[in-house]
Amino acid sequence: MLYIYIKELNFRLLYCFFSLLITWIVCYIYSNQIVFLLSKPLLINSGNFLLGSNTFNPRFFIFTNLTEAFEIYLFLAFVSSLVFTGPFILYNIWFFFKPGLYKFEWFFVRFFIFGSLFFLIFSLLFTYNIVIPAAWSFFLSFEFPVITDYSVGIHLEPRISEYFYLLVKLFFYFCLFFQIPWILVLLTTYGYLNYVFLYRFRKFVVVFIFLICALLTPPDLFSQVFLAIPFIFFYEFIILYNIFLKKYLFL
Repeated sequence: MLYIYIKELNFRLLYCFFSLLITWIVCYIYSNQIVFLLSKPLLINSGNFLLGSNTFNPRFFIFTNLTEAFEIYLFLAFVSSLVFTGPFILYNIWFFFKPGLYKFEWFFVRFFIFGSLFFLIFSLLFTYNIVIPAAWSFFLSFEFPVITDYSVGIHLEPRISEYFYLLVKLFFYFCLFFQIPWILVLLTTYGYLNYVFLYRFRKFVVVFIFLICALLTPPDLFSQVFLAIPFIFFYEFIILYNIFLKKYLFL
């Protein structure tokens, strides 16, 4: 019996490995398109990409190491392949452990996985369409390409490795941040958190949420409040969810 599980595990690991490898190769073939897609917020906010036309003003990346651009292309292709093959890897993990789960555990794990995937996709779209354009708009406001009597010219020439490492870090931090609500749901469901504890520390949690939002978003009040309010509402929902569990399921 143990041999059957080990054999199945080997097959699923091979499926995941080769799917990741093939996707990595395909993403590397289209790495120019990936670089353009991730650079688009910078081009739009710097006025070098005119919507509705194919006109570009000069904006380019620099690299100071001979292999730097090649390494970034490999890195972006690998990260993209992780994003694309993530659901397939989760699928194999899920169906490997599914026979050993009880029905209520199977229902809860499935609910948690779908919720995590939803928040993951939402965090990627939110970061790309809202956070990154707002952040780039703020930082590019310090650019003064024209020399005047009272200022020197300041022009951005982004280094390719620093730009894309920063971009991937932003995506990673926001994906983690958006998983916190589901972790709280998991802890609440298994009884590690109760509504008394959550209610008592609610004020501190609200302050903590605003501090994290201040670190992750550009230094303007609207962006911080826009990101913080959904998490505050979700925290209140977790308190109500905990009360519901205690009152109707466990008493």
